[in-house]
Amino acid sequence: MLNIKNKFPEGSNPFSLFYSGKSCYVMARFCLEATFWDFYVPGFLLMQQSLENLIKSCLKQKNIGWKQENGGYGKKGHEFKRLIGLGKDIGFFKEKIINRTDFLSLLKELEDGYNLQRYGASGHFIKSHEKMMDLFDEMVFIFVTGFTTLVEPRKNEQLERLVALPIPLYLEKTFKRKLKQSFIFIDVIPLDS
Repeated sequence: MLNIKNKFPEGSNPFSLFYSGKSCYVMARFCLEATFWDFYVPGFLLMQQSLENLIKSCLKQKNIGWKQENGGYGKKGHEFKRLIGLGKDIGFFKEKIINRTDFLSLLKELEDGYNLQRYGASGHFIKSHEKMMDLFDEMVFIFVTGFTTLVEPRKNEQLERLVALPIPLYLEKTFKRKLKQSFIFIDVIPLDS
């Protein structure tokens, strides 16, 4: 049996959320850059999960909870506007996210699509694919680099590994296509090696 639940209070470790968010980003980007329609809906779902996990990793690192008034998590635990609002006192949330209407608009579109999918429908209504990818890349970059400002000081190589994206070397060129952010990449060895 594979048990990946950690021992942190409320079952969420900020680093587990952070690494999950980065991994969902990598997979979302591959799906959304594919020219095959069948990959778009999973790509949008992974995009939503990537951003949600990265936001929650930052909240968790600052000991900010996102439980609802009734003590559970429920649907409100997936509401981007609420989650972003909870992080309003985190420097980079305030400086780089909260006042960006283009970011908030994309987050709302992703949330709406996620909720459709969760409740038995399928569809996302994204206005512009090219702009969407640029916004997605930029938001992920802000949350990944921002998370490093929230953790205790580390050596440079530890910080580099923290912000690095796990991508098999043979796929790096495909991943970087149209990428405008300065991510660092680490090679992931394929399972069949």
